[in-house]
Amino acid sequence: MSPFAPLLLVALLGVTAVRVGLCRRQMRHLQDHGGEVPPAFQGRLTADEHGRASDYPRARLRLDRVKALAGAVLLVALTGGGW
Repeated sequence: MSPFAPLLLVALLGVTAVRVGLCRRQMRHLQDHGGEVPPAFQGRLTADEHGRASDYPRARLRLDRVKALAGAVLLVALTGGGW
């Protein structure tokens, strides 16, 4: 095993934790404020339309979180396997 492997793992863990943490933070914000129509869009969007429009970012954030974790696992498997 390379002497840089622990450093790589720590960096990978840090980057993955930040990405997942940011996804969680954005999801929490969307859950708290997803039903509110922003003042700039009031009169042009109904609350239902805005709620449906906020479904896409939620789905994308769930996928991003899975993608970040799967990418980290794949990188560790490939690096640990000697690739």
